[in-house]
This record gives sequence, structure tokens and C-alpha cells, in this order.
Amino acid sequence: MIASIKQALVLKMPDSIRKAQRHMDSSERKKTDSAQRNALLGNKYFSYTGSYVSKLEGQYHIDNLFQQVFTYGATVQLSKELPVNVLLSGRKTNSPYFRDYLDFTINAQPEQITRQMAGKSVDSRKNRLLREAESIRSAYNKRLNELLQLQNKLKSLPGDSCLSYYVQSRELLASEAYYQDSVSFPDRDNIHRKLADARQFMASFDSTRRLLDSFNVKIDQYINTARLAFSDLNNTINDIRSGKALQTAIPSVIRYGSEVTGFDSSMLQEKTHWLQNFRRLALGRSFVDGSQLTLRDISVKGLQAEYQAEKYFYSVVAGWTDFGLRDFLGRNDRVKLNSLVYAATIGKGKKDNNYISLGVFGGQKPGGYAGSNYRDSGYIWGLSLAGQYQLRYWTVNAELAQSNGFRQPGSKTSGDFDLSDKSNKAAALQASGAVRAIALHLTGYVRYYGANFQGFNAYRINAANTLWGVEASKSFFRQSLQLEVAVKTDDYRNPYVEQVYDGRNIIQSFSARFNKGKLTVSASYKPVYQYLGVNDSLFEARFQVLQGVAGISYKTGDIPSNSSLLFNRFTSRQTTQQYFFGNSYNLVASQSFFFPQHSALLSGSYLANERYTYWLVDGCIQYKLHRSISIKIGGRMYALHSDTDQTRVGAYGGTIFSIKHIGQFSLRCESNYFPDLQYRLYGNTMATVGFSTRFK
Repeated sequence: MIASIKQALVLKMPDSIRKAQRHMDSSERKKTDSAQRNALLGNKYFSYTGSYVSKLEGQYHIDNLFQQVFTYGATVQLSKELPVNVLLSGRKTNSPYFRDYLDFTINAQPEQITRQMAGKSVDSRKNRLLREAESIRSAYNKRLNELLQLQNKLKSLPGDSCLSYYVQSRELLASEAYYQDSVSFPDRDNIHRKLADARQFMASFDSTRRLLDSFNVKIDQYINTARLAFSDLNNTINDIRSGKALQTAIPSVIRYGSEVTGFDSSMLQEKTHWLQNFRRLALGRSFVDGSQLTLRDISVKGLQAEYQAEKYFYSVVAGWTDFGLRDFLGRNDRVKLNSLVYAATIGKGKKDNNYISLGVFGGQKPGGYAGSNYRDSGYIWGLSLAGQYQLRYWTVNAELAQSNGFRQPGSKTSGDFDLSDKSNKAAALQASGAVRAIALHLTGYVRYYGANFQGFNAYRINAANTLWGVEASKSFFRQSLQLEVAVKTDDYRNPYVEQVYDGRNIIQSFSARFNKGKLTVSASYKPVYQYLGVNDSLFEARFQVLQGVAGISYKTGDIPSNSSLLFNRFTSRQTTQQYFFGNSYNLVASQSFFFPQHSALLSGSYLANERYTYWLVDGCIQYKLHRSISIKIGGRMYALHSDTDQTRVGAYGGTIFSIKHIGQFSLRCESNYFPDLQYRLYGNTMATVGFSTRFK
């Protein structure tokens, strides 16, 4: 009957109402599906940059270049305990020096897992602590009630009949002399018996009374203790419910819980999830930070994981890396050399503390330069023993490694894994710390590479190489002045090719930075060297960089302003390297003003080397039309003096604007003039288009 009535009501319902209900149901389903997708994917963003550079003459000759780069990222919630970051990036270019790529990275971000699990652990501990505190409070409340009942019972002792008999006994004993003299002989035995019973009762009564009094005193103490515990537990429970620090509540619960039968304090200890022990978990392209001699400072497309257990840690890396080369003297294009690499390590201790580890590494090593014969690629493998020890303010790292290597042309070694072969070994020792008494920070290292040792830290030509260095830094005048000094040496010996240089290099570098209020001044001197292989010979190029920078912020009236000055000096021994470094003096001065709605910049630079002098004057204004729209317009004047004087004028401009619910757009275009190889001003056009957005 009821079902038929419901059916009749549905049939009589107007069509408009049924359509509205279906629309509402569909909307709810869409909302539910959207919420589920948002729960799965979060923090999504996308960016795109397109760049155009017109034909440019110089040491790196470039035709019209167009390059596109995009990045997409999102946080994927694979489960309640496992959020991962997904990054997809790619590049498309017609440049001969850069390759096209499409890379992805799936990174579990252990720190996010740790924070999430720590939050859940706090909630779980809070709930456990609250349950235990309430259980202990109930136990103390029960004990308090029992003590109060016992106290009432003790106060009711002795009863009325006992007190009446006590009074009679006292009166009887008080009249004992009278009864001894006046009672007739037949009743005397009965009186004596009553007097004896009265004495015994009085003694027992007084003893029991003293015992009850002591019981009452003890019970009062127990009651006061129970009441105090009950009150403290009430306060503790209120603190736990209000979200105050759990660490302050745990000792109170453990102290009172130790008096309760069946209480287990281990239930209140912090429990960790196994996912929190991952220090790194990545799939796709990721940067490897391995040991000093095996895998470090390279990117690998593959799997990388590091797990820290209670006493041991484990790490594994496996994937492909690109040891690409650029042949600037030949085809001017980039050689792509994909190589499979792997490494696995097991260690005792913690990597951020004291540990000792044993690892194996290997993979495909690309061909190397060995004179007129180009060495073929091949597979290598090796072992590594590493350790770290921390003592107060000092940390010491040490590592020994051996590989099977390659057999080099002209070498007497077979390239096998031979422990007696010193040319296949490498060693490293590094120490860093501070001398607290004088606030001096020190770092020192020593490394040795055998000529046939093979690692994957970087693409390197086989050579016997010994390096050591010392770096020191110290602050003065309450951190206003920071000084850094370094001395490094590199003894580079390649026994398989001719070396047109002295392989022993000693490099001293220095930097200083002074910061006082709004004034900043810095100076540095840093020499650098590089090697160049041509046919059967290796050449060395060295240059030095001396640089000084000064800047100050102030107000011109009510207008915030900034002034800066930069000077650097590049010097090189080889004239062939002057296209790179120019043996030049460079001076740059700039002045900025920041108005409420716009900012203005005026700068000038001067470059002088042995071939020409180059002047550049730059001025621009950036104006904020709206809170979501800004434009920038500027002009440049170029002047070059060599055999002839040349002057050109260039301009540039751009805009950045945002569209609500869509994203931010950027556009920039420049018309520039640079010195070419014939010391003439060569025109060049650059343009950039960008877009970025975040969405749900």
C-alpha cells in the first residue's frame, strides 16, 4: 500500500520538478567526482616559455634560434600516507648546442610524508594519551571513593554497645576497691571475674583505638594524595583536549599511571610509520648526491631511493645519464652519450651522523680521449668503502674505491679488477668544522685518482690526479665583515697523451663582504682553469677574475632609491681564449628609483680589452597600470671603438599581466647590438613569451 502511494506520488510529480531533481543529482555527482579528482591531484601548476634569438655571430655562431620550454607539476595523493610530486618538463629547440628532451620526475618527497605522518602520529598519541589519562583518572576516582567509604566505616567504630560496655568497664574499674571490701564472699569470685574482663576489654579497646587513629591518619594522607592526583589528571586531560604540547602531559600520566595496576607506559611512546624512514624516493630524472668517488653531481633518469632504518641505511640508484659533449672546433653540434649507471649502498648508522658503508657501482662508461685513438665505451664496475665520524663541531668523511677500469692504449695493465693495481684505485678524505674559541670555520680535503680509475662523478679524461684544498671563513665586527680564503692545488698527469702545460696548479682565492645598515661592499679574486684536447695534445687555459661590488639603499626625499657599482677584471694567459674572457676591464654603474606606481632605472657599462672598447647606456621605466598589469619600456645606446667608431641605438619593452582564473602572461622583446668577430656592432633581436598558472 505504502509503495503504491509513493509510486503514485512520483507519477503525479510535474516534469519540471523531476528534471530539476535529475539536474541536482547530476550536479552532486559532478561535485563528488571533482572533489575526488582534487583529492587525488593538488597544487597543480603549468608554465611555458618560448624564446627567439635572431642570427648571432661570435665564438658560438648561432642561426635564428627558437626554443620552447614547458613545465607541469602536481601533487598526487596515491594514498593517505603517500603524497608524491609529479613533474613533467620538456624542451624543443633548433639550437645545435642544446638537445630536445621530455623528462618526468616522480618524487615521493619524504619530508612531506614525515610531516603528514607526524601530524597523524600526534593525533594518534593525543588520542592514546587522552584514553590513558581518563582511564587512570577513573582508577584514582574509584580508589578515592573506596578510601572515603573506609574512612566512614572506621569513624563508625566502635558501635554503641561497645561504647556502653566501655563506660561500664571504666566505672567498674574505678570502683574496684569498693567491690573488694563490701562484696560478700559468695559473690567475690564473680566480681573478680568481671573486673578481669573489664581490664582486658579496656586494654584491647585502647589498643584498637590507637590503631584506628593511625589508620585514619594514613587514610587521610591517601585521600589527599588521591584528590591531588585526580585534580592533576583533570588539568592534564583539559590540556590534552585543548591541544597543548603532549610532551608536558606524558610525564604526569606516566607518574600517576605507574600506581595503577595494568598500566603500560610503552603505549605512549611515539610510533613511526615505515614510510617516514624514506629519505628519498624518486622515479624519473633526479639529481644524484652519492659518495665523493662514485656517483655525484650528475642527473639520472631512472630510480633513486634511500631508506634509513633504526640502525642501518640502504640506498639504490639505477638509470641513464647523458655524458654529452660539444665539439666547438668541429661540427659545432652536441654529441648525445646515454650511459646506464647504477649504485647500491648498505651502511650502519645514519648518513647525517656517524656511519660506515659499503657500496657497489657500475654501468656503461662512454668512450674517452686517449691520444689519436678514441677509446671505445665499455662497462665498468667497482667497490666503495666510505665512512663518516662526527666529534663535537667537526665532521670527517673518508672513502676508498676501486674499479676495473679500461685498458688504455699504451698501458701495461689489463683493466681487470686487480687489488694489486694502484692505477685503478681512488681515495678521498674531507674534514670540516669550526674552532669555536675564535669562530673560525675550516674545510679541508685530499683526493687521489689513479690513471685507470673509473667513476661517474663527471665526464673526465683518464689521468692520475691528486688534489687538495683548504678553505677558511670568519666573521668580524658582529657579523658585519665576512672573509673567506681558499688554497687549492691540482696535480693532473695523463700518461697517454702529450701535455702542453704544467699539470701542477695552485689556486688561491679570496672574498670579502661588508654589510653595515643599507650599505653592502664585496670584493673577490677567483682564478679558474680548464683543459682543451686537440688531436694528440692537451692544452690548458687559465684566467683570473677580480671583482668588486658596492651598493647602497637610501631615500631621495620620500622616494626609495638604490645605487650600485660593479668592477671586474678578466685576464687570460692564452690569446686563443680572449674570445671567451676578453682580457677585459668591466665597469657597471646603476641608479634606481622606486615610485608608488612606477620605477625607473638608469645604468651605464664600459668594457675595454686589447681590441676594442664598448660602451652601453641603458634607461627604462616600469609602470604599474593596474594591480594585475605592468609594462616596461627602455632604450639603449651602444658605442664601439676599434679601427672605426660605431654607434647604434636599441630598444626593449615588455609587459606582465594576469587574467583571473586563467594565469599570468609575460611578453618581452629586445633589439640589441653586440661586438662580432670583426669588432663591429652586430644587430640582434630577442623575444620571449611566457605563461604560468596554478589551478585546482
